[in-house]
Order: sequence, then C-alpha cells, then structure tokens
Amino acid sequence: MPVVTRGVVALLLAALSVGCASDRRAGSEWTPAVEDEWRRYGRREFRPAPADQPHATLVLKDTANRAQGRAFEVWVLVDGARVKGGAAAAPLRLSPGAHCIRVEMVSRPQRYEGTVGRYWPWLNAGGSDQIEFKGGGKAGFTTTYRRLVMHLTLDTVSNDEQIKFDRSRPRDPEAAYAYCLQYVRRPRG
Repeated sequence: MPVVTRGVVALLLAALSVGCASDRRAGSEWTPAVEDEWRRYGRREFRPAPADQPHATLVLKDTANRAQGRAFEVWVLVDGARVKGGAAAAPLRLSPGAHCIRVEMVSRPQRYEGTVGRYWPWLNAGGSDQIEFKGGGKAGFTTTYRRLVMHLTLDTVSNDEQIKFDRSRPRDPEAAYAYCLQYVRRPRG
C-alpha cells in the first residue's frame, strides 16, 4: 500500500476545496447534502423511462482519472433520485421534459463534498444529450454538458411549456436547481 504524506493530503484537499463543503461538528455523523436530497425523495433508485414510451437519451461519460482520490465516489441524481451505478449506468432513458441532474464527488473520510455539476436540461423526445466529467479543473474536476442532437424546427420551437420553464428559471445556479426540482415534483393535471 502506498504511503501518503501530509503534504500530499494537504495538496489534494486544497485542490478539492473549491466548491466543497465540510462539516466538522464533534460527535456528529456527517451526511453529504447529496445524500440528504436522495433521502428526502424516499431513497428510491432512478427508474428510466419504459422502452415503449417516448424518451430522450442521456449519456454520463466519466473520463476522470481519480488515481490520487481513491476515497472519492461520484453520485449522480436525476430529479432527486440516485442513479444506481452512476455514470456506469449510462445511457439513461428519460421521459421528455425538464430534468434536474446533479453530479457530486463525495469523500466520507475527509468529510468533503465537491459539486461537479448541476444541470436542468429540457430533453426532447428522441434527443440525445451528454454530460462528461473529467479531471483537470481548478477543483480537480471539470464538467461539460453538451447537447449532442438538437433538431429545431418551427414545430418544436413553439413548445409553450418549455419556453415558460426556461423563462421562469432563475439565473443563480442554486436557485435554478431548486426551481427545477420544484417543477418536476409538481403534480401534472
């Protein structure tokens, strides 16, 4: 087993400190915020759209090299439900419409949680989208969200619900994510 010096640990923690939260309360068991969110929605695992229903495809591509961060795990939540297997479960089949996607890097030994990315894409039936997260950013990771397929015609641009969703979405990322979760949890009738 390799020996890890204090200097290496300090460098690793410094690299991950951007966008991370810590909780060092004595005697308390630390729970990552991403796990609290998962518990709030009943701990149910993500359920993809049935094959016989209209769907969009989401690819989660993990090209990160976490050789120095073996203690970290990546959580992927779609609409508050955890995707069992994370990026390894891709491609995911999702129902058309708004989806709230959260990708977090969690280290229980060091009580750190780094936000890799939060997205609220509107997925169209038959469309394909990709999230890619890889090492190398200021916080140890960079995340890109790419629309792989977008066929815009006069018929699809006039989607009133999508326009209303986009127009009402706050600019602040935290508020936008909360808005998206509230939107997807609202009963449809």
